[in-house]
Amino acid sequence: MTAAPPRCVVFWNAITTHKLLLADALLFTPVHDISPGEMWFASFDRCMEDPPPGLSIRCGSDYGRLLDTLVVKFHAEAPRAAALGARVTVIPNGVAVPPEPLARNPISGHFVFGTAVRISPQKRLDELLDAFRLALPFLPDCVLRIAGGVETGAETCAAELRVMAEGLPVEWLGETREMASFHAGCDIFVMISDPAGCPNASLEALAAGLPVIATDVGGAPEQVIDGTTGRLVPSRDVVALSRAMVDLAGDPVRRKAMGQAGRVHITGYFSLDRMTDDYLALFRPPQLMD
Repeated sequence: MTAAPPRCVVFWNAITTHKLLLADALLFTPVHDISPGEMWFASFDRCMEDPPPGLSIRCGSDYGRLLDTLVVKFHAEAPRAAALGARVTVIPNGVAVPPEPLARNPISGHFVFGTAVRISPQKRLDELLDAFRLALPFLPDCVLRIAGGVETGAETCAAELRVMAEGLPVEWLGETREMASFHAGCDIFVMISDPAGCPNASLEALAAGLPVIATDVGGAPEQVIDGTTGRLVPSRDVVALSRAMVDLAGDPVRRKAMGQAGRVHITGYFSLDRMTDDYLALFRPPQLMD
């Protein structure tokens, strides 16, 4: 680094201790940390309880002063990041928006709720199953399709969830790469937004023209505009989640309007082009900006 110093350094989901060591050694290099989020803050707080010896970084503000930019993915997280003393920039995630809404591909006449999530205790799929069980007597002939593999170390959780789902019309699809086909087979996308962040799963569903029911956590309220692009329900409120599932399942006109509004919202604020432009503007020095 001394012989050929980098023009800038970007941390993207790097291990906290590694970031501290690098930032401390790069005093004259712009450093951008694009790792914030609930898990980032928790990891950073744990590291600050016993900082690596020999470093000048002993608290959050010490680290913040070494950064050029701390990037967060949703606006509500900015004040927490700003407390570290760094310059904070909000750059939400972006996804590709299909040129047209995906044509629905009903599966055997069932009404389909879908979710896409890595299976682990932190994803709260148990709450979704509880809500689905409560809603089921008031729903049309339906199925809940869960796309996503099992995280390493979460095998026990996955087995417990399958036992919990016994007797329910639930399909476990495992790792799913053809998300366009998955979205085309859904009528409503449901997401437990935990841990907090700017989840891509809901962005992709909205871009595909699906109404989304999500819990009011992290960046979800900036994606799911309650009553416009979907329904937003309180976190940990299984009854409210089940009611939203029943209400929206029984209102096809509203679902269609929400799907259309969701695509407009994603195109305007969460497109891949917008995200790319924001990061290029952050990394390029002024003389290279066109």
